[in-house]
Amino acid sequence: MTRATPKKRSVRLPAFAKINLCLHVMGKRPDGYHELRTIFQAISLHDMLELSIASSASAKFELTSNDATLPLGPENLVSRAFGAITREIGFHGSVSAHLDKKISDLN
Repeated sequence: MTRATPKKRSVRLPAFAKINLCLHVMGKRPDGYHELRTIFQAISLHDMLELSIASSASAKFELTSNDATLPLGPENLVSRAFGAITREIGFHGSVSAHLDKKISDLN
């Protein structure tokens, strides 16, 4: 009997930049973050995020990037988003993410 190879699916998504037209920091929330009121406009400048999903017995996440200075651990927003989605929907699969940075720090 041969064992089937798990099916892997991928999607590439643009992660658009935005310009804050108005930003008010309201106050600190109990979780340590600040409540914000903002008006922003998405612009055409974007990074590219590729997500590959495969079946797995437990939730596993791996993030890579073309930017060697980018933190890839739990401080990265992509990693944090994966953790939040996993907890919320009970996802138990393997996800590989690659962030192709095209937007650099403009400071």
